[in-house]
Amino acid sequence: MSTVFPDIDPRNTIKIDKWRVDVMIPSEKLVLEYDSEWYHKGQKSYARDMRKTEELKIKGWTVIRIREMPLGRIQSHDMLIPVTNRPDYEAKPLTDKVLRHIEKVLGKNIPGVNEYIARRGLANRDLANEIIDEPPHPPDQDSLF
Repeated sequence: MSTVFPDIDPRNTIKIDKWRVDVMIPSEKLVLEYDSEWYHKGQKSYARDMRKTEELKIKGWTVIRIREMPLGRIQSHDMLIPVTNRPDYEAKPLTDKVLRHIEKVLGKNIPGVNEYIARRGLANRDLANEIIDEPPHPPDQDSLF
């Protein structure tokens, strides 16, 4: 993603007001949230995710949630994907789908997307593997109440 959107900072925790966000793309005023089935199951999590999405939208951000099934969508343009914690998981096909989905949601072609999708593998495989291997962070602790 940082190959197409150089203003992404994949190593730092990003906060918008009280909310920690997974990926912020300032140039597009876009937030990507990755919702694993493990951390985001249950009505309490759904309500928190909905509240977070709405508050970010009020602040002018477009929010796309990438939600592992069987989680449902929170808004119509969220993506539903299979669980990714399998040994055979490949990040490149999902990255390609997310990039196309971003173009669809934003209603425009984004420079560099076609070139990235034409690549055989991830542009930053080492960094991607490092991030994928990190334990997932739990949902926002400051927003659980």
